[in-house]
Amino acid sequence: MSIFYLKLIVMKKIYTNSTWIRKYWILSLIAVTPLVAMGQTSHAVNVTSNVFTPAEITINQGDEIIWTNSQGSHNVNGLQSKFPDNPESFGNAVGSGWVFSHVFTIAGVYDYQCNPHVNFGMVGKVIVNETGTSEGTDIKLVEDAELGMVLTDSDGFTLYYFTKDALPGTSLCTGGCVTNWPLFYVENPELGEGLDMDDFSSIEHPEGGMQTTYKGWPLYYFKNDVNPGETNGETVGNVWFVAKPDYTIMLMDGLLIGKDGVTYNSTYDPGEEVVQYFVDEYGRTIYIFIIDTYDQNNYTESDFSNNPIWPIYEEELESVASTLDPSFFGAIDVFGRKQLTYNGWPLYYFQEESLRGDATGVSVPSPGVWPVAVMGLEAAEVSAVEEFNRSSGLEIYPNPAANELTITTTEVMESVSIVNVTGARVILLSGIYTTEYNVSLEQIGSGVYFVEVRTVDGSLHISRLVKR
Repeated sequence: MSIFYLKLIVMKKIYTNSTWIRKYWILSLIAVTPLVAMGQTSHAVNVTSNVFTPAEITINQGDEIIWTNSQGSHNVNGLQSKFPDNPESFGNAVGSGWVFSHVFTIAGVYDYQCNPHVNFGMVGKVIVNETGTSEGTDIKLVEDAELGMVLTDSDGFTLYYFTKDALPGTSLCTGGCVTNWPLFYVENPELGEGLDMDDFSSIEHPEGGMQTTYKGWPLYYFKNDVNPGETNGETVGNVWFVAKPDYTIMLMDGLLIGKDGVTYNSTYDPGEEVVQYFVDEYGRTIYIFIIDTYDQNNYTESDFSNNPIWPIYEEELESVASTLDPSFFGAIDVFGRKQLTYNGWPLYYFQEESLRGDATGVSVPSPGVWPVAVMGLEAAEVSAVEEFNRSSGLEIYPNPAANELTITTTEVMESVSIVNVTGARVILLSGIYTTEYNVSLEQIGSGVYFVEVRTVDGSLHISRLVKR
């Protein structure tokens, strides 16, 4: 068995130098790690009050599952007397504080239950794949007890993505980074169940060699993953995460370069700063709208006529980067459609962006009106926006407006601009020097606009305007 396993690894078609070094390193470990040579992996299931976590798990033939009871009096009953279709029996007695394990040697689907709490829905399922089904599979999905389904290579070693890979078609992990995070590459990979070839491609690494990408993200190993199934690279430096097929929210670290060509920092002043922000599974940037309030979309029209410019983010929440708290995410109804939110902030795309890592929307129509969504947006910031609207010293009326708008300020106005949602100034008035001013709106069409008022003290005031 060990000799056969060695031959499989040596014959593997891997083409980057870093990967060959890694495979050689793995071979040296196999001699002292019989369990790895056998291909067995242990999987954890937590047993708590009326629930098995995960309730369904997929493993390979010969793998072990370890159930740990940390709360209540329960048991695992997978006996064929209860479930005749189970390929083999497994189970233990009712009790508390126990640990029970079973090695599944026969492929198939296994059902089991907790006898005292089956009426509360305390049931589980184990899907055991035949060992032979993974032969020739270069990339596959493996269930991790904490992280869910993760991408691995043919031997079960976890694959990762790097949040700093914010530029399309290249890797920003170079030099010593590659020593710790060897590149993954397989030419024309064979994929396991649940993976789509359209999501895979390859790039040429800046320092030579090829690298496989998944949904545009270059893939890596972590040198400290010694055994198959380990995920020791997860959250290292808050920039390394396991590759998964079901991310709804991922993280990216990059510069915020606006549509105006200016690079902005995290406070939306000109300046270079690497900012970590939300992106979707393909690396497309996700925004919030500063005029929105808690669980309230104040941008989208009822007929969705302006949705093509700032589309609402309509994905159902599945998986998020593990440094994010899933409970902070929710959904709101927007005229019959669902929009994902983060701590009450509705989430959007900017339609002009097509490349991963683009953040041009940060300057539209002015810096900070459409910030990128970031971890840590709290209710206090929502309250701060409401306070800004009340205390900014700017008032516009009527709103919605038809042909004329009245603007009043506490400080003397210097200029007034009416800006559309693409950032174009459709009205620009300067040399006003008064605290009350009437603006004709006859020359602009109906829709959502922003009123920008610059006062003589240098302050910029912004308010949302709806033109009928």
